[in-house]
Amino acid sequence: MLFRRRCTAGMCVLVIGLPGALPAQAAATRPAVPVRGIAFDSVRGQPIRNAFIAMMGVSAGTTTDANGRFHFDSVAPGTYTFALQHALLDSLGLSGLSTRAIVGPDGGEVRIAVPSFATLWRAACRAGRPPRDSGFVYGTVRDVETHRPAANATVRVRWVEMLIDKQQGFMQRNWHLETHADSTGGYALCGVPMDGVNIQVQATSDSGASGVLDFPTGDVRVFRRDILLGAFRDSASSRRGTIVGLLTDIYGDPYFNARVVMDGVPEVRTGADGHFTLHNVPVGTRQIEFRSVGMVPVTTAIDVAAGDTTPVFMSLGNVTTLEAMRVERSRRGKALAIDFEARRKLGIGYSFDTTAILKFDNVSSIFQNVPSLTAQFRGPNMLLSMPNGRGGTCRPAVRLDGVLASYMNLADLSPREVAGVEVFPRASQIPAGYSLPVSDAQCGMILVWTRYGFRER
Repeated sequence: MLFRRRCTAGMCVLVIGLPGALPAQAAATRPAVPVRGIAFDSVRGQPIRNAFIAMMGVSAGTTTDANGRFHFDSVAPGTYTFALQHALLDSLGLSGLSTRAIVGPDGGEVRIAVPSFATLWRAACRAGRPPRDSGFVYGTVRDVETHRPAANATVRVRWVEMLIDKQQGFMQRNWHLETHADSTGGYALCGVPMDGVNIQVQATSDSGASGVLDFPTGDVRVFRRDILLGAFRDSASSRRGTIVGLLTDIYGDPYFNARVVMDGVPEVRTGADGHFTLHNVPVGTRQIEFRSVGMVPVTTAIDVAAGDTTPVFMSLGNVTTLEAMRVERSRRGKALAIDFEARRKLGIGYSFDTTAILKFDNVSSIFQNVPSLTAQFRGPNMLLSMPNGRGGTCRPAVRLDGVLASYMNLADLSPREVAGVEVFPRASQIPAGYSLPVSDAQCGMILVWTRYGFRER
């Protein structure tokens, strides 16, 4: 297991690098004992449910329950590293958390926690006591073509505050904050309101800019937004990108005639099959919005590269009470299966359906048959790598049924358990909603879908 320390805008977070086994410093002659623990989100002040917990040196992982609790049976006493992965960490800019703990003769109690807001505030904002009514936005700014840090790029955040004056009635006040990226492209905007106000972020430099990106605030006062800058007024079609996608309703059925809106691009509408295409899209980080009468507008930020095709798969929900949003698990699984089939038909990346998967003796053999993907084996551990676009290699992230996982989880699967496999050699090909804020900007991703995930999620 390799670990590295990633620093952005003064914030250093220990993230998981290469998934693999770390030999435990344990005495094999000692009797095995149980290990229990809890995963806790200190930012939100609540346990982390359904998080994947890996205990390095132990072949199988586990998942936290509704109270954030987890346990391992029959563990030899020794020193171990415990790693946590969960989708909620993405918005904070964390790809994973880890901690080391000693398992004694009587077992042990392990706590894996997201750092508190005060800790994150001090690291990113380099200030003392954090305010009660605001938070911060941070991330990195890079050039879309070279992926090099955009040192000294300007990052602005804007929002509107509505006030009530006894004499003038309702008043609107416009606010903004501004900062410059450091030599590594890192930035932090501190003092941003996080009480339901809609925030807009944009990065600019002397030669390029991103789109204006909206994101709603809520109970989390930390938000990470990595931004790619595209060149100003570059009208050449070879220097622009294409977006193709599918819009569905909350049940996974195609959504017809919805408006697809993006700045600088003519508006289009989804077809009868829910598909749409946007041509000549400005490169960089851009925002796309889906609108339809009587429905909640949906927006997402995507990274568009020159001459490349970026896939987008989104769902549009009704403007009704929350009860209408509580869909059955089987319908969610249906939506995932429809999205998988749509991506397969578009031919972006490499995909294997059930028929193709069952031809292999094991899941590891699938990856040995994917162009641009190299599978190596060190004892029981499988290592995967792909070109990083700079003449070297990188290690793709893995999601199992949409949740971050390790290579060990893939090796433990049987082909009969797998419903679909998708390999995206480039980061620009990763479907919206699955990319990682702190992932290698040049590396792709592997999505593995189990039969259980398609049926129950």
